[in-house]
Amino acid sequence: IPQLLVLTKDDKVDDHEERNFKADIIRKRINHKGPHIHYRTDSTHPNSRKSRKQVQRYIRNFVGAKDMEECQEMLDAAWSKRVQAEKKDDA
Repeated sequence: IPQLLVLTKDDKVDDHEERNFKADIIRKRINHKGPHIHYRTDSTHPNSRKSRKQVQRYIRNFVGAKDMEECQEMLDAAWSKRVQAEKKDDA
């Protein structure tokens, strides 16, 4: 079953690296290898609206998909782009 991990961003962590470090720990504990989104419930913050739109876009695309395999392909494509971008940043 395709999975998108949604993590709260209401943790009062200001440092992006620390948040990603904690997200990696959570992902390892639950053995999640796919994409994740940091979601903030405070809709007055611009990034909150951005993350909400991302989650809504995933849901719309999943609903329009013909089957679970297509949903998984969408997640894999989105995650591979992020992983490639991170590798370029580390180089």
